[in-house]
Amino acid sequence: MARSNYLAPVSCLVLLAPFLFLIEFCQGQTHDLRDDQILPTAIDAITANYAKLTTIRAKLYSVILDPKVDKAQIRTFPLEIGGVVNFTEAPRIATRVYFTAKGQDYRHERQGRAVSILQDGVFTQHNFKTNRTQTRPLSESGSMVELDPRTFGGRDQRYGLVELMNESQLISAEFQDGGIVTIETRAEAAAERGRSSATHRYTLDRERNWLPTRVIALHEDGLIATVTEFEYDEVLPNTWFIKQVTTNYAGRYEIREISPEVQWSQTHLVYTFGQPEFNVLISDSELTSLKPFAIEETESDR
Repeated sequence: MARSNYLAPVSCLVLLAPFLFLIEFCQGQTHDLRDDQILPTAIDAITANYAKLTTIRAKLYSVILDPKVDKAQIRTFPLEIGGVVNFTEAPRIATRVYFTAKGQDYRHERQGRAVSILQDGVFTQHNFKTNRTQTRPLSESGSMVELDPRTFGGRDQRYGLVELMNESQLISAEFQDGGIVTIETRAEAAAERGRSSATHRYTLDRERNWLPTRVIALHEDGLIATVTEFEYDEVLPNTWFIKQVTTNYAGRYEIREISPEVQWSQTHLVYTFGQPEFNVLISDSELTSLKPFAIEETESDR
């Protein structure tokens, strides 16, 4: 009898078999990836997400909060490649940014201050006040905060999110409910170059093309160096672009865990305002102009 009970619905099982296979296949793609598949899968998905945005025209706000500074002051720092750069320090510095991109090339303008242009792997910086222009290969441009919002979560403008993940090896991975994957990686090449924050912990969202919702850079001793958190807007079907990115810097503080009580050395906010444009016509001159854009502020931008 037991045998006949199992044989009776055999035709139904045959019909269901292809669907069960598909379910198992999909689960295998999302829940049961081998360790060596996780990073390539994430990198491919993130790259494909931004590849759909063939051109970008966006207005951003960059806000730096520094609780250590009581009043505005200018500090001068030497560059690795020679020369110096001046930084203004203040409790709060807000700057409007105009970002334009076509493929991997981009133009990043800090309104009224300077413009940075990446074209064919060559990085150009122009200061509006001094009228000074410097041009060099991106690899020799020195370390600066990431300028391209598509690369946030990396190390600097030379090693963006994907570049950093590409040179990393997986240490651990944890699949969670809601399509979230938390991974820890180590970039041995960065460690060999003397960078103390060669280990990173990524929280990735598979439902948003594996884009990070949080990236934590760790010191060699396990202390937190930086924490970057992301919010996104769906700007095209299943295609995402930043709404806000918040980076907290530990500085000299010894921070072991993230909590509302943590005192950060500095916080950097970048968020979009107005309505970004995607896959629109952008001229070559718009990407290479060394003159500041004269764009009127509207009520909706404020």
